[in-house]
Amino acid sequence: MKKETIYKESFIVCLGLLIAGLAIEYVNGGKGVPQIQSPYNWIGLIIHVVLGIVLIFFFKKSELTQWLTKVPVSIVSMIGFLCVCAILGTIPQIESENEWINTLRLNKVTTSWYFTFMVFWMLTCLLLVGLKRVKNGVLKNWGFILNHFGLYIALVAGVFGSTDIQKVILEVEENKLNWIAKDEVTKQPVALPFAIYLDDFILEEYLPKISIHDNHSGELITNQGKTIVEAKEGTIFEVEDNPIKIKKYLPFAIKFGKDFKQVYQYGASPAVLLETKGKEFWLASGTYNFPAQNYSITKDKTLILTFPEPKKYQSNVKIIDQEGKETKATLLVNETFHYNGWKIYQLGFDDKKGRWSEKSSFELVRDPWLPIVYIGIFMMIFGAIHMIWIGKRNK
Repeated sequence: MKKETIYKESFIVCLGLLIAGLAIEYVNGGKGVPQIQSPYNWIGLIIHVVLGIVLIFFFKKSELTQWLTKVPVSIVSMIGFLCVCAILGTIPQIESENEWINTLRLNKVTTSWYFTFMVFWMLTCLLLVGLKRVKNGVLKNWGFILNHFGLYIALVAGVFGSTDIQKVILEVEENKLNWIAKDEVTKQPVALPFAIYLDDFILEEYLPKISIHDNHSGELITNQGKTIVEAKEGTIFEVEDNPIKIKKYLPFAIKFGKDFKQVYQYGASPAVLLETKGKEFWLASGTYNFPAQNYSITKDKTLILTFPEPKKYQSNVKIIDQEGKETKATLLVNETFHYNGWKIYQLGFDDKKGRWSEKSSFELVRDPWLPIVYIGIFMMIFGAIHMIWIGKRNK
């Protein structure tokens, strides 16, 4: 059979699979492929591999086997897969207001029928081509075999294993432990194989800022190109051509009479002492425990001390397994702590209480297939190195 004919057949099959997948999504209202988890995804993978072995070693001369192992078929299957991936990278994978995007599941490509069809076709080609080389001799083809099976393993682990990924949120109060998390998607309770005890929550903040608000619109007013001024002692700024100086900044303050005093008390508020035209007045950002204090400089404008923004926050915790073994850890934002196959991230805290927060929330992620993905990637790397080395040696 000529290559041109094989390419035509392959493109027809590719187009047919895409249309079939889109048609199924349209009929089902964009419900997608039913998600199967372990052990059923493992069973499906084993069946796929066994069928591939049977086709190559017992039905090698069948028209189906010969067609699936042709180079043009493999190329077109990859083109089809890349086209679907192009949709994935073009259309945001979030809920859409467009009814057609939702119905055809263009915003949830990886769980769609057309994506599944294209991946299955490409994986089948990869598996059969790799097994064909195995039958022809492992030693003389091991670079090619590593490359193809590496890609197969990485894709299989990424696709089949996606349903086994666990993402949960765990909230822990200070001086308490918790092991019952909530699934990020379903919000159902999930019992973890370990507990987290929160020793201490530490929050570092930027200096609060002074803003000028319009009393009528409630919007920030630009002052010399700026809408806010950092509450740093000694800073001078102008409002209505009147210079205002920041004389004192108290990070922890409580009001006594008309003044604020530095008191390190639970729920204390940041406060600043300002001076203009020989007159002093206070601003306080307030907390959940104490009210804010603003100052009206005119009937139309008010000075407000904003809440300090978080600069850095962390949780000092103990992770306790089912046998009672403790592991101390410091959990930081954007930093991963690895524990028994889980990735643990500092997620948040009680925003209302800020620095006085008595609880932390953590995101925990477990992907049991990730090591298999890495194995596939390293196989591809070693296979590519071998093929480059062989190519140079032959030259």
